[in-house]
Amino acid sequence: MPLLSLAHALKESSPGCRVVYIGQKGETLSDSLKDRFTVFEQVFTIPAGKFRRYHGESLLAHLTDIRTIGLNIRDFFRVLSGIGYSRKYLKHLKPDAVFSKGGYVAVPVGIAARLLGIPIVTHDSDTVPGLANRIVGRFAAVHATGMPTGRYKYPSEYTHYVGIPLDERIKPVTKSTQTSFKKQLGLPADSQVLLVGGAGLGARDVNSKVLAIAPALLKQFNNLQIIHISGHKHEKLMQAGYEAATLAAIDRVRVIGFSDEFYKYTGAA
Repeated sequence: MPLLSLAHALKESSPGCRVVYIGQKGETLSDSLKDRFTVFEQVFTIPAGKFRRYHGESLLAHLTDIRTIGLNIRDFFRVLSGIGYSRKYLKHLKPDAVFSKGGYVAVPVGIAARLLGIPIVTHDSDTVPGLANRIVGRFAAVHATGMPTGRYKYPSEYTHYVGIPLDERIKPVTKSTQTSFKKQLGLPADSQVLLVGGAGLGARDVNSKVLAIAPALLKQFNNLQIIHISGHKHEKLMQAGYEAATLAAIDRVRVIGFSDEFYKYTGAA
């Protein structure tokens, strides 16, 4: 979680700073994430809504998709409620800056910060900013980017290439630490490890393309282990897909919905 990485880095460089997290109402945290969340002085949650778009659909499909229209109307009111809560919290906290990593919850917080005149800093890990940062970015004082600035359409004078926040537990890996990580994860010490991931929610296209080539890879490399972090909503589908595609080699495939110990898997790979 990049926000956690940033919070830990801020605390290390400026121990006296206060870092507060505003997340989405209803989100759940694993036990290890709860431990790492102690870096925040306070944690608040607000309602937030998702705007569902119609990529590749006809105008008629847009007009007749009653379910999606209904969900967008419902979530519009969630955003309005989120703005109200965010304004209340920000007025109380009086932060020097608001940081947006994107995501649905960033929109009501960003709008509230704009209404209160609080400077906003955005960060984009991808070369194409998500919808949330495209909205909040209109008001931002600084745009931090994960790739060179020429790839982004933000004003050049306010845009700075900083790279991507990394989990502070990710360290340079030696042969001995790689072996240790493999042991912790129950992998053979002499195995080759291919780690596949599509960020926290997974990525459908990455999942399907890796699944398509997995049988050939497992056949060509006898000691290959595939660890596929699929995203929670894709986990069952990917597990079934691997079981059907790889058959006898399924014992060399591990599908995981999400892990908050990603550093162990990168170290093993």
